[in-house]
Amino acid sequence: FRYVKSQHNVYIVRQRTYRSCNTSTGVLNIYTSGNDRIVLRARKYWFICGITDHCSGGMKFGLNLLGANKRTTNQTTESPSAAPLPSPSGANNHGLTRPTTLLVILLILINSLF
Repeated sequence: FRYVKSQHNVYIVRQRTYRSCNTSTGVLNIYTSGNDRIVLRARKYWFICGITDHCSGGMKFGLNLLGANKRTTNQTTESPSAAPLPSPSGANNHGLTRPTTLLVILLILINSLF
């Protein structure tokens, strides 16, 4: 997520917090760098901006990330983690690939219809 850090932030929240925009409970992670990279795994995510009135004004979206085909071999599974990765150096790294950026934009547009 890229944004002006003095004007926005990114909260990963529980569904109830997403619906109510009340951040007194249900906040799982808070990102404030202005250039946040979040590793996503197959599960539901609820993102909001935690700045006053931004969420209730529509700055939020949900994402149901489906996994690839399930494998039949036994594997150790890790619990979902939303910890940010360190920012790689380099002026051209924006943290999102073109398909990911298009997906995020599409999700925001679809969410704004509801």
